[in-house]
Amino acid sequence: MKNSFIWDLDGTIIDSYEIIVDNLAIVAGQCHLSYSQKEIYQYVKSKSVNAFIGLMANSSDYDKHQLKTLASNLNNQRAGEIKCIPHAAYVLDYLYQNNIQNFIYTHKGKSTAHVLENLNLTQFFKEVITSEYGFERKPHAQGIEYIVDKYKLNKDAVFYVGDRQIDADCAQNAGVKSIILTDDSDSSLSGDYMIRDLKELVSFM
Repeated sequence: MKNSFIWDLDGTIIDSYEIIVDNLAIVAGQCHLSYSQKEIYQYVKSKSVNAFIGLMANSSDYDKHQLKTLASNLNNQRAGEIKCIPHAAYVLDYLYQNNIQNFIYTHKGKSTAHVLENLNLTQFFKEVITSEYGFERKPHAQGIEYIVDKYKLNKDAVFYVGDRQIDADCAQNAGVKSIILTDDSDSSLSGDYMIRDLKELVSFM
């Protein structure tokens, strides 16, 4: 029985946090709110982009939908600048060549397909689940459960790969194992397996 991998996207496969944080800082400025980029990054990493947008909405005259649209438009304008996390393309190709099934479950929206195409990663994934599917947001397990049920995966052989606690919690709620990519700067992170380099995933085949 071969293992299957379900992947988060931002901070796990693609190195997008700098762009996301930059644009959230711009949106915050438009709302006359003062947050340092470090504060935004820490909030996004510990919670989510959606949660930070909600925080701004509660502190400004803009509603959450307006702020989300502003941030998304800015992110889309810089989509071409996004790079892969180190060794992501190598590991995905290695798994693909060894007939390991890979999926994505991300809160990112319709720009996901464009980003994957730009980075030549599309072919590695059997299905890419984005916010457009309308599933409950992580840590709710609905997205992972959809993949497990549709492809008749054995949960004992499924790993969810992410970089935040919300990813580990999502995996736990779905009854699958989590693999969390970390640089050890956040000692509060916990998952079934902690890795510092995506090349370590080869040992999970």
